[in-house]
Amino acid sequence: MQRSTIVLTLAAFPLGWIGGILFLGESRLTSDPPLELEPETPYSVLSLTSNGELDRLLTCPEADRDLLAELEFLAGLSDDALAGAYERARLEGAYGLMRAIEGYWALRDPRGALAYAKWHIDECEDLAAKALAHLAEEEGPESSVRAALDLGHKGLLTDKNMSIWKEDRVSERLDSYRAELEEQSLIARTFAELVESDPQGAAEQALELEDRRARREAVRGVARAWAEAEPQAALTWAKEVRPDALRQESTRLVLSRWANNDPAQCAEHVSGLPKSLSSIPVIEELVEAWGASAPEDALAWIGDEVSGLALDKAMDAWVNSVSQPEELADLLLSQNDLIERRPEALEGLVARWGEEDPARAMDWAMAQEGAFSEHGVRAALRGWAEQSPAEALEYMEGLQEEGMVDDAEGMITAVAAGMSSADPEMALTVLESGAFDLEDRETIGIIADSLSNWADTSPNEAAEWMEGRLDSLVDSGSGWWMIRGLVTTWVESDPQGVESWVAELPESRATDSAIQSLAHNLMATDREAAFRWASRASDANFRMNILTNMLADLPRHSGVAEVLAQAPFADEDRPTIDKIIHKSGHGAMSPWEGR
Repeated sequence: MQRSTIVLTLAAFPLGWIGGILFLGESRLTSDPPLELEPETPYSVLSLTSNGELDRLLTCPEADRDLLAELEFLAGLSDDALAGAYERARLEGAYGLMRAIEGYWALRDPRGALAYAKWHIDECEDLAAKALAHLAEEEGPESSVRAALDLGHKGLLTDKNMSIWKEDRVSERLDSYRAELEEQSLIARTFAELVESDPQGAAEQALELEDRRARREAVRGVARAWAEAEPQAALTWAKEVRPDALRQESTRLVLSRWANNDPAQCAEHVSGLPKSLSSIPVIEELVEAWGASAPEDALAWIGDEVSGLALDKAMDAWVNSVSQPEELADLLLSQNDLIERRPEALEGLVARWGEEDPARAMDWAMAQEGAFSEHGVRAALRGWAEQSPAEALEYMEGLQEEGMVDDAEGMITAVAAGMSSADPEMALTVLESGAFDLEDRETIGIIADSLSNWADTSPNEAAEWMEGRLDSLVDSGSGWWMIRGLVTTWVESDPQGVESWVAELPESRATDSAIQSLAHNLMATDREAAFRWASRASDANFRMNILTNMLADLPRHSGVAEVLAQAPFADEDRPTIDKIIHKSGHGAMSPWEGR
């Protein structure tokens, strides 16, 4: 078959960098080559070998973290090991360690951090935003905007994110780059149209484009369109695409389209893939598409073919995809092996049922035997309370009056969890009625979420509730978590109000946590005030942890030494602060040298 030509088609593009780069003359951006983000080996397939110190950090309680020690550990890792540590923290939900790695990684190697973030962008926006800020500091705002475009995530191209670069004409440049992003989309559509008449020719021409961004968009267009008609041929081609990062992306695009169009056939292919972290997103997309059309077949395939972390993700995808939870509850309950390996899946399904038809979901859960009956009832109540808090509470109280409840505290906790978003004040009242166990992690989480949600609308009322219980919260050792949720939300709308409130709190671990949240949030608007608040934490180790976190989020050469020197830190803090400044890349000179 004779190859189609693309020259005339591309001539219709608006005059800009695409037309100039390909055939139409001088590009307005060719003087500054685009930022290369693709790693030689995609980070998502790194071998995540065990490391004793990393294992300890992943499981360390938030209140016991030593951020300076974490920083020293991270500084000793190679670039690949740093990426692997972040991958483990992300997959295992160690959010505190994730934040620490994000700040350090973005400072040490912003391009490497962006290369990782590119392939997990929906979960790594914070990492990407920090890396973009540091890149802007080191190479200028234009390089940072180019990198944001390479990420292919429009959410990062917002005026709020752009404002940190403090560059004249940013809005004008932003409009220009957004227009270029539209041109990239036009390239993808053009190559997709060529696939209809000559898929092999379109695929070859896509790989021959010299401009990297144009080539990437063309490959995307080919992958999506070819997968619609001939997924196996498209997959064979995608596996030969280079560099590795583009090969991985094009392969996933083909598999995603295949999964939506013919999930059973796609599943047969996926079963033969090597089991690795990089296959998990493909499995999720496959199960989500298959679960919506043939949930029984999808569940059977999961049971036969999926294990480990992929099983957790696959079961969550299945629960979220099915459209009739009532009809499938018995099916899932019959899968003993799957329920043993992922009991949360059945609870999630019943919670969804509770949102749609709470009374029937409750009846079904109460008719079951053993431990699941209790878990199922709580899941149904939680889903019900999310949609109709008052009705769920009334139903629960009726069960209690009739003596039909064996686990009263568990049911109260479930109702409060469901209410925490819709009616946070009621959620806290319900908890205090019989499940206010400040040693229970789930209860603590509900209190923290409720206070944070309450602070969105009525921060003073939330603070008043907290004040009346401050002594018991602090004594429990968990007050820091709850106060931080309140402060973090409140400071966004009323920083002066929250400063006045925190200033009146007694010295305690909980108050130190409030100071940490306040200082961190003030960094964007008033660094002097932020450092002043950090110096007021009563515990010396906690003061240094606060400072370590704050400096990790700042670009190099940001003048922190001058500001720090004005903060009233104790003399005994100064040697440790000097060490933190050096370790975080802000220079070797002490802020107090020569003063």
